[in-house]
Amino acid sequence: MRQMKARIAELEREHNDRAWLAWHTAALPRSKKFPALKKLMIRERHTQTAEQMLAVAKQWTAALGGEFKGKPN
Repeated sequence: MRQMKARIAELEREHNDRAWLAWHTAALPRSKKFPALKKLMIRERHTQTAEQMLAVAKQWTAALGGEFKGKPN
């Protein structure tokens, strides 16, 4: 189930990347009214907090057999 959710998230990211590219490619030559990019996106992207980024870095370090050397949380 987790792999399926990850694959869906990956497909949505890929779709959003293509939608962003298509929107900008078409919007640049025409500067008149154009649909909002948000309407082309499946969902809004979110930014990660510093804590989330650190948690991901720790997971990657552990997965690759490394050791995290820093302040413990």
